[in-house]
Amino acid sequence: MEDSPLSIAASIAGLLTFVVAIIAAIYVRYEDVRNGKVELAVIQISVQNKMSDLNAMGMIERITIEPNDGVEAIWLKKLITSIVATEIVILSYLAYAQGIPNAPNVSRVIELTTLVGVEPTTWRDAIDEVQTVTARQQLLRSNNVAVRSVQSVLRLGTTPRLVRWYRVRTKVLERIREREDLQSRLLSHQIDMANS
Repeated sequence: MEDSPLSIAASIAGLLTFVVAIIAAIYVRYEDVRNGKVELAVIQISVQNKMSDLNAMGMIERITIEPNDGVEAIWLKKLITSIVATEIVILSYLAYAQGIPNAPNVSRVIELTTLVGVEPTTWRDAIDEVQTVTARQQLLRSNNVAVRSVQSVLRLGTTPRLVRWYRVRTKVLERIREREDLQSRLLSHQIDMANS
């Protein structure tokens, strides 16, 4: 039985659609890898700049709540404490993404555990997250050959650094949104203090 011209045209169109879908998937993967490198670098620079700004202003040293602090000063210190905690957690995720075995500033977080942020659990949560990030690297390594084979196929065109980045990217972006919220609250509080 011979195929009709319409059947042949439909088969060719189906094959061309499949080829275009494969090319589109390769293009999307390429763009993701390229954008992932840039995104990781931009976030790293942003966090380092924020930490240097806080250090330059002497904010990190002055966030301990004193007995004679007023209500506005206490709230200001709690906001700054929360921002510092968020930055340190973001740094720990970035260190994980870059393959640094021990997150920087973990000792800094542990030194500041007596501080209270806007919410009472800020520092405890920061410590838990930092320790989870450093322990995650051990948990994700698998000795199973089948699992490692599937992982290697999924990593085509990328580096281990980007694979780690995509594992923590969502958490980092959540923390960045939290940081932006805290910064706007801090600015609003500072304006209120200046007006009163």
